[in-house]
Amino acid sequence: MPEKQLEKNPPIVAVEKCLEKQVADVMTFLTEPHRTGHIHEEVMQMVERSLLRVAMERNNGVKSKAASYLGISRNSLQARLVRLGINKPTPKDE
Repeated sequence: MPEKQLEKNPPIVAVEKCLEKQVADVMTFLTEPHRTGHIHEEVMQMVERSLLRVAMERNNGVKSKAASYLGISRNSLQARLVRLGINKPTPKDE
């Protein structure tokens, strides 16, 4: 979403500020003297993993519904679940 649209949408601005605080805390936790160069990849995987878990939970483990909720195909969702190690079947799994 472009910056000008963000300025006109207070709920999105509030969510982004909240998210920035959480990301800053995570980055502080991950930043150690001997750890460099992989923070972006690690944080992005954590965020995506969390997003997929929430989508699956909110859709009772039904992958087609979770994929639609996220705006991606079911095949893309399945590939991401496997890539991120979220492949435990749920009772309502298709």
